[in-house]
Amino acid sequence: MSDNFAHALSGAGGGIISMVITYPLVAISSRLQAQKSNSSRKEENYKNTFDAFVRIINREGPKGLYSGFTSGIFGIAVTNGVYYYCYEAVKSFVTKQGQGPIAIAQSMISGTVAGAAVVIATHPIWTARILVQKRKLSSKSKRPTTLQVALYILKKEGITGLYFGWKAAMILVMNPIIQYAIFENLKTKLMTSKGGLSGSDFFLLGAFSKLCATIIMYPYILIKSQLQMSESTNERSMGVLDNMKLVFRNEGVAGLYSGLNSKLLQSVLSSAFLFYAKEILFDWSVWILVLLRARKSMQ
Repeated sequence: MSDNFAHALSGAGGGIISMVITYPLVAISSRLQAQKSNSSRKEENYKNTFDAFVRIINREGPKGLYSGFTSGIFGIAVTNGVYYYCYEAVKSFVTKQGQGPIAIAQSMISGTVAGAAVVIATHPIWTARILVQKRKLSSKSKRPTTLQVALYILKKEGITGLYFGWKAAMILVMNPIIQYAIFENLKTKLMTSKGGLSGSDFFLLGAFSKLCATIIMYPYILIKSQLQMSESTNERSMGVLDNMKLVFRNEGVAGLYSGLNSKLLQSVLSSAFLFYAKEILFDWSVWILVLLRARKSMQ
């Protein structure tokens, strides 16, 4: 067996560790991005990340920062497991079984295939989770679980309901493509100059590559999140790109980057911890597979 499963296991484990550490920021970032669609209650909107943190703690207690935590952990584990398995498999193929450094074009091909696989495998999870967050913003009644929402959608609308917005999600595949193109390029240069990379190097590479990708893709991420939470039929029918143009006309570039600070903090830290943890967990993943006789020992 190749190392693809080891990469999948370490990627899933790294994603879980990263999510556990940064989840409050994930929850706050989601609410800040979504609150703009809640136009009828603008007086209750959060001013910034700190304001959101304080008000959530005051109103809901610490558990408010961990709403949807279980589905988030499950979703990120599946997302990273699928992504890293597919990315490494395609990467090995396009670089002739992994020989030599990966070029930017090869990284983009690997990222495109891996990203598409992730959307197919995990889009229903994130669709249901977003609707759970929407219920939290619009109602004080007891919030259903992600699984309950998913089953309700499946019963009412069928499988197509769980894949609502999948085309927009496919466009967001550009985010990891950009990130990994930058990551692989810098990784190759650092390895050439240093002869090897430490855990802290992977931490910094993950942070910087995600910083660049998030800044580039943020307007699309923002509008897509707002549309998923919006109850306006007109906004939803217009689509992401048309809504981006509308926001740009009315609010300029600043409107397309509202809430960027909280998203950058969350995304960059999540990515940094992910890359750091994945690198540490990779050898453990190989060891586990060897014990399970799913992989030959490297000795």
